[in-house]
Amino acid sequence: MAVTVDYAFAMNLNNEDAWTGCALREQEHRRLLWWTIYFLDRRIALLLKRPLLIRDADFIVAGFTDQSRRTFLSRTSLHLTTGSSDEQRPWKPPLPPTQDWYDYLEFNIRWSKIATRIWDAFFSLRGSRSIEVEQVELIDALLVKLQTGLPPRLRWDVKNLPGLLRQGTEDKHFRLQIVVFERINILHLVVRSRFLQVQHQLTTQQSKSQMVETAQDVAAKTIDSICQYLAVRDGIRSWSTYWSLSLVETCNWVTPILTAQTVPPGASYMVTMSVRRALECLEGMKKMKVAATEMAMERLTSVLNELAGPGSVAWTTALSLPEVCPEFWRDHRYTDDLGVGGDSWMLEQGLFDVDWEGGCSPSGFPNVTL
Repeated sequence: MAVTVDYAFAMNLNNEDAWTGCALREQEHRRLLWWTIYFLDRRIALLLKRPLLIRDADFIVAGFTDQSRRTFLSRTSLHLTTGSSDEQRPWKPPLPPTQDWYDYLEFNIRWSKIATRIWDAFFSLRGSRSIEVEQVELIDALLVKLQTGLPPRLRWDVKNLPGLLRQGTEDKHFRLQIVVFERINILHLVVRSRFLQVQHQLTTQQSKSQMVETAQDVAAKTIDSICQYLAVRDGIRSWSTYWSLSLVETCNWVTPILTAQTVPPGASYMVTMSVRRALECLEGMKKMKVAATEMAMERLTSVLNELAGPGSVAWTTALSLPEVCPEFWRDHRYTDDLGVGGDSWMLEQGLFDVDWEGGCSPSGFPNVTL
C-alpha cells in the first residue's frame, strides 16, 4: 500500500490542478483511482491498526460530480488484446457500469471520511489517550446518517432476498447491498472495541453495558446477513474468499469486547449462535476448497471457544433459545441431511443468476469489482 501511495503522489493523483493537460475522461478516471486508493488506505489502516498514509491536508481532489457520473456510466468500447503480436485475442469487455455501482463509489468516499475521523479520534497518539462516550455517539450519528442516506438500491434487507431473486434480480446487486451493510457495521464495532480499551476513567458501568449490548447486536446481524446470503447462493467461489474474511474481521472486532472482564457471563449468547451458524455455512463451502474458507473455519472455531466453550453460560443460553433465522434460510441452508444447497434450490425454483456464466469458472467472475 505504501508503494501505491508513493506512485499516486508521483503521478500527481493527489492534485487535480495538475490534470489540466489531460482529457476530460482521463481526469475523471484519475479521480476514481485517487479515491479508490484513499478508501483502501483507510480500510487497511483500521484492519491492521497502522497509521494512515494519506492525510486530508496532502491532497486537493474533489468528490464525484455529475460529469463523473456521465463519464463512468457511458458505454465505451475496449480495444485491448492479449497474447503475442502473432496471436492476439480480443479482451472480453465487462458489462456496462450501472447506477448502483456509481452509488457504491460515492458511498466509499463518505465511508472513508468517517473512517478518517475514527482514526484521528480513536487511534492516533493524541486523540486516543482518553475516549469519552460522546465521541462514540458522534460516530454513531454519522453512520446512521450515512445509512439512512443510501439510495434504496444499496440498502440491505434480507427479508426481501427470496422475493427479489424470484423476480430475476441479478446477484451483483445483493453483493453491493451486503458489502455496504457490513462496512457500516464494522465501523460501529471498531469504535466500541477501541472505546472499551481506552475509555475515560469516569465512564459509568451502564455506558459500558450499552456498548457491549450494541456491539453484540451489530456483530450478530452482520454474521447472520452474510450467512443468509450464502445460504441461497451456492457455488460463488470467487466471492467465498471475501465473505470468509468478512466473517473473520467481524469476529476479530467483537471478540475482545465480549471477552472483557467487565462483561457479565452469558452476554455473548447472540454472537455465539451466529458464529455456530457461520461455521455451518462455511462447512458447506468446503467443497470449493478455498484456502481462506478453511482458515476462516479455524478462526471461527477459536472464537467460539473464546466466547462460549461447552458448558459455559453463553453456550447453554444459545442452545436453549429457538432458531431465529428467517424461514427461507432454515429451509435452504447448507446441510447434507436436507440435500438442498443454494444452487439446487435455485434450479428447482427455475431461477438462475444472469451475472454468472459458468458456475465457478473464471468466465463467471463478478462484473462488479469491490
